[in-house]
Amino acid sequence: MNLHAVFCQANKITKNKHLTMLIVVNLFYCLFVVDNTNASNGNDIVFGSNLGIYKDIVNDENFDFFTRPKPAIHSRVIAELDLDHYYRANNRNQEFKETAIKAKLFNNIHLNNKISLNSYLKLQDVKNLNRPWQANNYNGRDRFLKDLGLFAEEINLRYLYENKLKKISNNLILGKFNLGFGTAWRWDRGISIHSLAETYKQTEKIGIANVLQLGNAKKTGQYNFGLSFFYNDQKILDNALFANKHSDPKSSAIPGDSRALKSYNFSTDINFDFKKNEKLSYHFSYLNLDVNGRNSRVNPSKVADQKGIAYAINYQYPLSQRIILDGLIEYTKINNYLGNSDQLRSYLSSNLLIKIDQSWNLLLGNTRLKDRNYNDLGFNQNFSEISAGYQFKKNNFFDKLTLQIGYRYNRLSFLNQTTETQSSYGLLLRYFKDF
Repeated sequence: MNLHAVFCQANKITKNKHLTMLIVVNLFYCLFVVDNTNASNGNDIVFGSNLGIYKDIVNDENFDFFTRPKPAIHSRVIAELDLDHYYRANNRNQEFKETAIKAKLFNNIHLNNKISLNSYLKLQDVKNLNRPWQANNYNGRDRFLKDLGLFAEEINLRYLYENKLKKISNNLILGKFNLGFGTAWRWDRGISIHSLAETYKQTEKIGIANVLQLGNAKKTGQYNFGLSFFYNDQKILDNALFANKHSDPKSSAIPGDSRALKSYNFSTDINFDFKKNEKLSYHFSYLNLDVNGRNSRVNPSKVADQKGIAYAINYQYPLSQRIILDGLIEYTKINNYLGNSDQLRSYLSSNLLIKIDQSWNLLLGNTRLKDRNYNDLGFNQNFSEISAGYQFKKNNFFDKLTLQIGYRYNRLSFLNQTTETQSSYGLLLRYFKDF
């Protein structure tokens, strides 16, 4: 099969030529056009947070991508193998084994000292993108590499203005991007302690965003102020290659679907770097998702914009030269959940990551969700995890390789006093390669 035939077949699968061509052009440029021979020299390469363009800007104060005098590219592949055994549940249909893979491809194409093109492509199960926990009912049947699809979570243009003397920089972002609402959904801690928080993670938005940075984390603190206006990507770049991606119909009127950039997000992130391995970060974010009341299935008298607020503290403290404590706590409240003024949710996420000798780690964590619906049945949920991991030393085959093994317990209590529980073991192997 020649290259033209491959492109045609991909378009038939996705029914979205825009996404197909963007992915193909992105990969072609990454592999054949840009000279990136120096991208992986040494262990000191700094390349993003792996969480999206907003977190890249906020978290990476040492990021020197724009200091290069000529066009260049940074690319990173992160591949995951996830083995899960849900071995005990009071509902036998929730006892099964699952083998899943994921891959993330990050590209930052530096055009000059001010402009970059950025993309974040993902390969994963596209039927269950936002599973709030792993207690799904598969009738007890095992799952093996189900519903894999490749899609673009971010494709955007970034413009940087920087005044190094005054410690001021401003980042303007246009295109498709993730928001900076919350932090507990970050996937780089443990195995799946982030899974409940992912239900309020805001991804695949199309619009305009701006991030203003002031100060220095090692002196008086680094202050990041982000503001974005957007709508959900439900049509332009929302499909996937290889499998049909789950998406809600327009008739569902999901909050954020309004096409007039009426939804907005404001975030503040404050970072301090006190000394070696001691860091403190504060996060505050407010979110307003506009609801198209004409298409909403909610009672017209109950339709309202979904509003959310998130507070988080992340503190890293070196207990000794060998042991570092890294604690994260976040509270999130969402009013008018799914555009219904009768429904609200609140989350409390807390976890402690103990790092030992720069290679070993131990994670202890719990996330609590409270769902309240004045006209329907609400529930409480607790998801807990204890896991241990090891990071292998860099070699010619990978820049980083991590292995995490752990136990998880999920408890779902409905307000009519029925309870569902599920216990599971998990193994996660994660591979990093920069090029």
